[in-house]
Amino acid sequence: MRHLPLLDRLILTGAVVVMGVIIGIVVTLHHRSVPPWGVIAALLVAAAWGVGLRLTTPGRGATLAGLLAMLTAQFVLAAGSQTSIIVGAGALGYVLTLGSVVVAVVALAWPEVSSKTKPVN
Repeated sequence: MRHLPLLDRLILTGAVVVMGVIIGIVVTLHHRSVPPWGVIAALLVAAAWGVGLRLTTPGRGATLAGLLAMLTAQFVLAAGSQTSIIVGAGALGYVLTLGSVVVAVVALAWPEVSSKTKPVN
């Protein structure tokens, strides 16, 4: 994270991690609420979280922290997926798990968005 003092980076990262955990818990608990719309909504929320982090935070550090927190919360709730009552070993559980990872990878791989425009010669 560029251009931020250390204390600001720590506060930003802490806030992003807390929000990532909350988002991970909410999307995991509600992904089976209205099949298949619940998992679609969960992936849209995860994508909005990743895009929002990427666009509003400098660098990839806070984005990585927020997305890892979201994924960690999902994976902890999905632990023992064969016997889990939260994330079943069915299509919706696999779509949520793999879709969230794809969303995180795409958000992290997205190029830096710069407000400065460079003239093309």
